[in-house]
Amino acid sequence: MQSNEPISSSPSSSRWILSPQEIQSRESRYASHEHLLSSIAESAKSLAGPTISKFYVGAAIEGHDGTVYLGANLEWECVSIQQTVHAEQCASTNAWLHSNRTPEWEQGPRTLSVTEVPCGHCRQYLINLIPNVEHFRAILPGSVRERKNFSAHLVEGESACASDSPCAFPFPRLLPLFFRPDPVVTEPPKYALLPPADPSDPLLADGLAMLHDSLRLSSFMSSPSAVALRLTNGRILSGACLQNPAFNPSLPPMQCALIHVLSEGHKEAEIAEAVLLEEASPEVSFKNMTREMLAAVAPNASFCHMPIERVEARNN
Repeated sequence: MQSNEPISSSPSSSRWILSPQEIQSRESRYASHEHLLSSIAESAKSLAGPTISKFYVGAAIEGHDGTVYLGANLEWECVSIQQTVHAEQCASTNAWLHSNRTPEWEQGPRTLSVTEVPCGHCRQYLINLIPNVEHFRAILPGSVRERKNFSAHLVEGESACASDSPCAFPFPRLLPLFFRPDPVVTEPPKYALLPPADPSDPLLADGLAMLHDSLRLSSFMSSPSAVALRLTNGRILSGACLQNPAFNPSLPPMQCALIHVLSEGHKEAEIAEAVLLEEASPEVSFKNMTREMLAAVAPNASFCHMPIERVEARNN
């Protein structure tokens, strides 16, 4: 039996995150676990904001403990096209934001379900973001015949899909010979605010903590940065640049912060204050991109560019 019920928006669960208990309560209504995840990804399309393309894409990432994190494609008018976020980026970033400080993230999410076949940009993004990606699976959309064709091409030595049940493929098969260089450092660097910034300021402290979280993702972080947002109700939500060693698939800090805002049930118009933390003379600066996006989603919000530096450099 298959159900197309809407995503729960009850107080116990946001529309962007489904607990293992919620997933378990729905399991019996579907022919398989893959059917359930596919249905959740389809429902996630309601979270999309394709203001330019009018093309809705939904995605769901199943964490190691069974929590499911949703995502959708996000677009904004009157900003550069590089500001858009794909559904797979959104769902995986949602998962990272809410679990990166737990063993769950270190063990690695288990499964991705998406309503459209991931583009090369998202495949490279996920290959580098997901821990233990060799165990990460992808449930692809399409008809039974299309899924059989996917299986024949992607699953060597295994039988093609023999039923109408969605197929889960090893994700790395979607990007043969992917770019994933060996790490160049083992210990993430530490950064500090430059005077006269007050390190006890909750907005700055949250942004700096988020920046340090992102440094654990990649040893190729050439220009670490983070955006801290204060909402009109006083709540603080931050995001960091999730840098990819292939560089172009990296997610800018403002997009990460906006995903944080949306996934917590808020609206972009609630942003009252934004702070961008990055090095004083970075190789890559997100200052212009951040100001452009902030002007588009919350034109009345204030903006501050706050320089940081490596602790080692300051102490020498």
